[in-house]
Amino acid sequence: MTQRDNHITTETPTEFAVTICVGRMIRYISPEDAKNLIPLDESTDDLIHATIRMMINDCRKFLAHWVGHGVLNGRYEITGRTWISRDGLEWIDASTSEPVDTEDFHNASITLMGGPRNGEVIE
Repeated sequence: MTQRDNHITTETPTEFAVTICVGRMIRYISPEDAKNLIPLDESTDDLIHATIRMMINDCRKFLAHWVGHGVLNGRYEITGRTWISRDGLEWIDASTSEPVDTEDFHNASITLMGGPRNGEVIE
């Protein structure tokens, strides 16, 4: 599956589309506003609520999708963050070009979608 700039089509898997949409939303609202969108009782969560909860609960699990064409011209991008990687191992912040060195990043697992390491989980 090739996703270009988080483009969602009718063929996009639902979980991926929801993650992309929630990631876009999370970039523009505060964590407090996001928490107000989910029910207090986790047992009533739907896919959207569960995705919001995952992204705001210290962001311990990330989804990275492959953008580009081929290994030489592509990169992984973590949904809702400016973190990118060409190989899924070394990550930089695209806004600063510095290696990612945050507590959220070091305590997280990253699921890679597409690209050369599709389906792998990096801890």
